Amino acid sequence: MKVFFTKGTSLYTCKLQWIRTGHIFLRLTYDQQDGDLNVFVGHVRGLKIINGQAPDSYVKTYLRPDPQRSSKRKTHVVKNTQMPTFNEELNYQLLSDTNLVNRALEVSVWN
Repeated sequence: MKVFFTKGTSLYTCKLQWIRTGHIFLRLTYDQQDGDLNVFVGHVRGLKIINGQAPDSYVKTYLRPDPQRSSKRKTHVVKNTQMPTFNEELNYQLLSDTNLVNRALEVSVWN
């Protein structure tokens, strides 16, 4: 999933682009004063059984473009479930509103 930010009056709206099916609960907050983008990863639902076993999974995020992959963030691994709960916050320190508008948040679930 990719999240594209566009600035309205004083709020940011998100456009989502889905790559595959499944459900993930995310909460995005952006503090304009501090320039912090926080990605709360709650839970994932609908993961498939692989080779007869429930997956060991984690969530990975990037703030694109990122040629050096320095924006990579990962949750902990939740083992042996199709419905992992993470309840983790992944943080990004941004310099300005302009920096946010020119970025896309990429979210993926790995197992």
